[in-house]
Amino acid sequence: MQTEDIVDVYDLERITFAFPFPELYISLIFFQNPDLCFALEIDVNLSNNNNSYSKIIGFILGGRSSFKSEAHILSIAIHRNFRKKGYGKMILRYFITRVKELGFNSIKLEVRVTNNYAINLYEKMGFKRIRTIRKYYEDRENAYLYRLIL
Repeated sequence: MQTEDIVDVYDLERITFAFPFPELYISLIFFQNPDLCFALEIDVNLSNNNNSYSKIIGFILGGRSSFKSEAHILSIAIHRNFRKKGYGKMILRYFITRVKELGFNSIKLEVRVTNNYAINLYEKMGFKRIRTIRKYYEDRENAYLYRLIL
């Protein structure tokens, strides 16, 4: 992810989540942890000529937890038009690989208890449910805390 991607990442965050992170917070996450923030781009061909442009279709915003050896996935999203095509698994696999290279021992994340698609992905990737966090989200929905030991 690069500085110029922040606006596009925010736009995707905004259309994906009912309570999106503000653009300023996304900037803060990126500038504090540029090595843990990734954008997934694809080339889009224009049908009327041979030109193409890049479009961000997904991202992971990561940070460091209070345990210095643990990475924390703060937000992950894939544009709704590109879901169920393996892109979520692709960017999560890349994040895991990169975190290992950086010397982290584990990754944690929170996920809505109703987000079955994400839960299935995390469990397939080896994340284990640790506990339920009551009323975690702004709308008071519970979250599951997941952790992957590397």
